[in-house]
Amino acid sequence: HAMADFLQRDAMLEASLILQDDLFTRWTLPTLNLFINGALREILLHKPNAFAVTANLPLTAGALQMMPPQYPILLRIIRNTNPPEQSALSADAISQITLVSRQMMDAVDPLWSDPNYSKPAALVRHFMFDAAQPDHFYVYPPNNGAGMVEAIVAAEPARIGAPASGQTLLESWSAVVPIKESYRQAVVDYMLFRAFSMDLAMPGMAQRAQMHRAAFAEALGIKYSRESMASPKTTYATPAVEGGAA
Repeated sequence: HAMADFLQRDAMLEASLILQDDLFTRWTLPTLNLFINGALREILLHKPNAFAVTANLPLTAGALQMMPPQYPILLRIIRNTNPPEQSALSADAISQITLVSRQMMDAVDPLWSDPNYSKPAALVRHFMFDAAQPDHFYVYPPNNGAGMVEAIVAAEPARIGAPASGQTLLESWSAVVPIKESYRQAVVDYMLFRAFSMDLAMPGMAQRAQMHRAAFAEALGIKYSRESMASPKTTYATPAVEGGAA
């Protein structure tokens, strides 16, 4: 496998050494694989940039836009991807999309999201989104359903399955973990947190679980509480609106 990739079995082996379960009797390989998938989902929640890809998002009619299931989190909108019938417009008009705050948009033009008032268009001038609700965003002017934007999004990590045969053999677990090598320690810490959490009745296990949970959080640079996603450091532009507002 490529230098930067790490495999299921790499993470499993590392965890088993710390768990002192090198025969995978207490924590079986399928169980450890569940923990790897759990780690990926948890990292997506707290650090969506780990799964960032560029994608074209087709827009639906109206101001409100929902993210597709394979890209559950919006990170940033880059530009309009020029619909062919509008190629007469300047490159600037096509590429410029600014992030504005919802509050400012409401203050400048309270009717901005009403398609009867703001003329729907294919090209987006502004977008609004809230990092606390990353699965949807708003566009201005309301879209006519023909628009498309290029965006940086977090892709849902692929679930890593079990091997078709030899599930009791470490060597068989050879799927690539779909995240950069730099997150390997965080994945292992999450696995250990889950593993020790299975034995909370045993002395010392709760502390060990918490220790690995804290190490996982620290590796991702998140607060240990559930303050899930910090807002992207944003500078808002001033909305430029058309229509009936004075």
